[in-house]
Amino acid sequence: MIFISTRYFILIHHDKEKLKKALVFIQNELENTYKLKLNIKKTKIVDSSEGFTFLGYRYRIINNKTVRTLTKCAKNKIKKRIKSVSWQYKNNKLSFEKAFCSIASYQNNYNCGNKMYVNNLIERYWFDEFRK
Repeated sequence: MIFISTRYFILIHHDKEKLKKALVFIQNELENTYKLKLNIKKTKIVDSSEGFTFLGYRYRIINNKTVRTLTKCAKNKIKKRIKSVSWQYKNNKLSFEKAFCSIASYQNNYNCGNKMYVNNLIERYWFDEFRK
């Protein structure tokens, strides 16, 4: 399986040697064709049981199932943003429509992996403000 984003990609394969060959091929192609270099600090081959972090999520294989959870850093950013939107709305710096859209985007974007955590943050820092 290959996952490609605008700047990132992940190769998943059971054969570590094939992954090593693919890495060499990708490095050569990027350097020779596009004059780009991989960030060696962020490029690694790991065992699936070890897991990896990608775009704010921690991916692990547990009992032959892929488990995706938010990283602590991502959780802190979400909490900070929800609190900020709530504060901006309370202090008339943000309209209700924009605040609602921002909160709704968090609610919908994090519906997998830690949905309860994000919903609890929204409940605590957004909806509780209206109950006071």
